[in-house]
Order: sequence, then C-alpha cells, then structure tokens
Amino acid sequence: MPALALAEALREESPGIDLLFFSGSKEQELRWYRAEGAEPVALPAAPLAGGWRGKARGLWAAWKSFRLARRALLEWRAHAVAGLGGYVSGPCVLAGARLGLPTVIHEQNAVAGKTNRWLAPRVTAVATTYPEAFARAGRIRRLVATGNPIRRRVLPPASAAQGRERFGLDPGRPTLLVCGGSQGAKRLNDALLEFLASPGLEEIANLQILWIAGAANYEQVRERLRNRGGEGRARLVPFIEEMGLAYAAADAVLCRAGSASLAEAAAWGLPAIAVPLPWAADDHQRRNAEWFAQGGACVVIEEQGLNARQLAGALASVLGDPVARGAMSEAARRLARPQAARDLARLVLETLALAKG
Repeated sequence: MPALALAEALREESPGIDLLFFSGSKEQELRWYRAEGAEPVALPAAPLAGGWRGKARGLWAAWKSFRLARRALLEWRAHAVAGLGGYVSGPCVLAGARLGLPTVIHEQNAVAGKTNRWLAPRVTAVATTYPEAFARAGRIRRLVATGNPIRRRVLPPASAAQGRERFGLDPGRPTLLVCGGSQGAKRLNDALLEFLASPGLEEIANLQILWIAGAANYEQVRERLRNRGGEGRARLVPFIEEMGLAYAAADAVLCRAGSASLAEAAAWGLPAIAVPLPWAADDHQRRNAEWFAQGGACVVIEEQGLNARQLAGALASVLGDPVARGAMSEAARRLARPQAARDLARLVLETLALAKG
C-alpha cells in the first residue's frame, strides 16, 4: 500500500512518468496492483528464515530475484529505483544500485527491518516514518523523515455523516472502528466478543462498533456475535475497501500497531487503542505504538493483558471522556504526516534530478 501511495504521488508530481512495479508472487499482492491497473513483475523472493535450509532457500530466491530485477530494469531503461521495505525490495534496490541508478528506500516502522538495515548504507537516500528507525544502522548518505505514505482515497475530507450513512450506523452514537489488518486479528476479535458479553459495556452504554473481522474470521465471529446478542451494537464486515469512509465514521480506532494503521488514524485525528503484535520482527509494533503513546495519541494494551476489563477501561478513558478524547485527537493531528506520499515522491524525484545533474 505505501508503494501504491508513492506511485500515486509520483504521477501527481511528475505527470507522464513511467512506473514499473515489482512485487512478491503471492496472489493477494498481485491483486492489489492489478486493481490499480498495474501488472507488476512478480519475483520469487523469500525471507531468510528458519534453519540453514531455510536461509539457503532464501538466498537462492534472492539471487534469482536479483537477476530478474536487473534484467527488467535494463529492458525498461529505468532511471531510478525506490524500495518500500521487505525481502522483495532488497534484490530490486540492489540491482538498481549495481547498475549505478539513484536508489531510495523507505522504512515504515520504528525499528528498521533487516533488508532496509542492510540496504541503508548502500543507497542514495533513506526515508523514514519514525526518526529513530535507523539508530542501529551504519553510515547513511542522506536520511529524511517523510512519514508513512498513505493513499489519497484513505485521507480526509469525507464527513462523519457520509461515513456513518455508508455503513448504516447511528449518526448520534460514539463509534469505534476495529481493524486488525487486511487479514483481521483473531485476538482482537476474541477480546471484543468477550467485552460485548460483559458488564463492562455499561461504561460506554451508547457505543456502536464498525468491526472489520477479516475474511478468514468473518463467519465464525458473526456466529459468535449472534449468540451473544451483540448484533445491535456492531456492524460486522469481512473487509472494507473504502477505508476513508470507515475512518470518517469513527471516533476512535482499536487496531494492531502496524505503521499504516497508526498513520491513517493520526491523519484523521483519531485516538488509537493499539495492541502490538508480540511476535512482530524486532518488536517493532510495540515501538510504533510507544511513539504515538508518548505523543499523547495512543493507548497501548499488551496482548498478554488483553481482556474485557482492560478493553472496557481503555474505551471508557478514550470514548467516555470527551475532554480526554479531544486532547488525544489533537495529539494525533500533531503527529500526523498526511503529505508523506508527496514528500517521499519529491525526495525520489530530487534524488533523480541530482544524479542527472
């Protein structure tokens, strides 16, 4: 999604620009690009994970991906390469650097991933969402904090009335948006079901929930919600394409602590209740959430302590107190970087122009 946001901004900043996309070979990734009218070059890249066999497979996949990327860049006559993180971007950016092209990478999270840590000293410029992301990296030629690129259709200015009408929500009730990522989050779903069946709901008696359960979990959650009699309080959906309207409808967000979720919530000035994924690489989700919490825009609940009582307390402190909610909303707006895609696009174009000059 950051890659698509960057592409959108590049086309706005430099009309007529030609863009070549690289992706992994997973069907979901390919569908995202094809939905935007792009046919990416699918690479067989794989993570360097597991024992020596897994690492060997990852290295072999990286070598094949490097050769495919290099060939495609030469055939395309590319002038620059931008990498948005992860093991897929590594071979592409390295191929560009070996061809002498200007290269830019972007790191979404508060702790840079292995690929970006390795690439950072080797590229022309590095962009970050969080200022301290590369604290453990070696020497970097140029480091710029741009924020996390967000697609234009996810950003304001849709109104709360438009959002609530789109999802059939009551315009006068406080609304919680629940999103655990594109695949949903089973632990968040379980805690919310427990909360809806508990007396803690009385703390926010008028609460309504716009709940993205995830396609894999939707049917099971719907059945359990029906059994608990919570259907009147929740609008349950497997997935939402129109996330801009979903954020517009909300007063607060319950989510994992992925960089995109927190950046999008902040762009809408929404307080976040974040549950970091405990096994995220280098514990980066906790660091993401802590950065927003230190800025006053986020309440953090550890997954180990996530239960109905904890959730009820967090919801009461955010949605049950208009003054606190207003302060968190202002804090979120201060931390937001809604122009991140534009700033990253300008960095890419500036890097290209300097190389040509």
